[in-house]
Amino acid sequence: MKKYLGCFLLLVTLSLQAQNDRLFLNNGNLLKGVIANDTLSDTIRIEISQVMILVPFEAINEIYPNRRHNQKLLYLRTGPVRSMSTNLTFGIVSGKSSSSAPSVMRPAGYIGQFYHAHTLFNIGLQTGIVDYKEYTVYPTSIEYQAHFGRSYRNWLVYGNAGYGFAKATQEYEEQFSLSGGYNYQLGVGYHIAQDRYAFQFKVGYSVQKIEATITYSDDYSTIRQRRLNKITIQITYRISYQ
Repeated sequence: MKKYLGCFLLLVTLSLQAQNDRLFLNNGNLLKGVIANDTLSDTIRIEISQVMILVPFEAINEIYPNRRHNQKLLYLRTGPVRSMSTNLTFGIVSGKSSSSAPSVMRPAGYIGQFYHAHTLFNIGLQTGIVDYKEYTVYPTSIEYQAHFGRSYRNWLVYGNAGYGFAKATQEYEEQFSLSGGYNYQLGVGYHIAQDRYAFQFKVGYSVQKIEATITYSDDYSTIRQRRLNKITIQITYRISYQ
């Protein structure tokens, strides 16, 4: 009896292992089943719930076969996965609007267009708005991202640099005038993808330079440089297309 029970458990284990072949697709989907190919080809055949599905090789990011005779299929994409995406980012910045002001939390929003050539090379152009009580900053920057891990779940690091235009709010525009300056931001995040859509959760540190001209009279004015150091928390919604 123990012998038959042992054989049964062995067959169940092998059957479960056979179902653990996994294809991670470029769009973030995961397919689990039995890979029917013995070698890599233009099309990978995978059986899922007794249905044979054909997957173009170009759509695959990673292959993790579980069966011993399919170990040659082990694959991790290292070539380019070229695509574009539109990114909508909403966030909060925490910092001082001036050296004498207390730290405050203010809303921020960005829209960007990205080109994805490789997991380690994602670059885009974005513009946005950061609202303060005394003025509004309109930053425009080039952002670079590098992703580490699987296509549908991974950690990322990012950095951007550019120029921010500044404008005093209506309440304060008679007290001073503003001109913009350079900005940059560095941070880390986590990327979650499903099909063509993805969310990114990011935390970073940013710097924005602006110049304020304060006019006291027709004959007397002063210029003050302001360096806005801010902690940023952002959520990005990404729509990808090829």
